Amino acid sequence: MVSLTKDIRISVLVGMILFSLLSLSRIFYQKSWLEVSFINESANCQNVKIGDKITQIGGKLIYTLEDFREVLENVKKGDFIPIVSNNQPASCKAIEDKTKQ
Repeated sequence: MVSLTKDIRISVLVGMILFSLLSLSRIFYQKSWLEVSFINESANCQNVKIGDKITQIGGKLIYTLEDFREVLENVKKGDFIPIVSNNQPASCKAIEDKTKQ
């Protein structure tokens, strides 16, 4: 009887640990970049191509489209924008103002 109770406790403990790891894996393995789907040739982008994963713009980490929009709020036409694309340095030139009015 004691052995059966011990086996049940161990099984429940292992199940709880696996469930916890599964829950945490979503935090560690969630998508944390934006994928380039279009490049305006006027932007004169360097080291950026369609399909690249953008992880930083202007020194700010990019996790969501909202992060991307926030960075663009302070961009003015002609600004040089440093980017991290596929874990490599890259850049683009702003082709229009995106500052809030």
